[in-house]
Amino acid sequence: MNLGMLVGARASHQACSNVKTRADELTVFDGNAGAVALKLKEKQIPQLELNVRGALTQYLRHLPKEEAAPYLSLLKPEDLVALGLKVRMRDWVMKNLVTIGLSVAATVAGALLLAWLGVPH
Repeated sequence: MNLGMLVGARASHQACSNVKTRADELTVFDGNAGAVALKLKEKQIPQLELNVRGALTQYLRHLPKEEAAPYLSLLKPEDLVALGLKVRMRDWVMKNLVTIGLSVAATVAGALLLAWLGVPH
């Protein structure tokens, strides 16, 4: 349903834009087509796109990961985080901060030891 409403709004936008363009070419009144096209572009279409993403996200919550996989490319990263299929980078860094710190310290210590021993690197 959401997808159909989005496609309908996009078709209406295209039709109104065409009427506006043609009216401008003929220097006649467009019958409010330009205003409708603008409203569709700025308000309705973005909201309908959000509705489609939200509906798809809700639908995918009920599918096994294998069945959901073909549809994941349609979602934005924040949708994947909401589904639990992707971890925010900040959350991952905070969770692994000690490991990252120890890895960096070990690398620096190794480089200093090699330099102290005079081993070329």
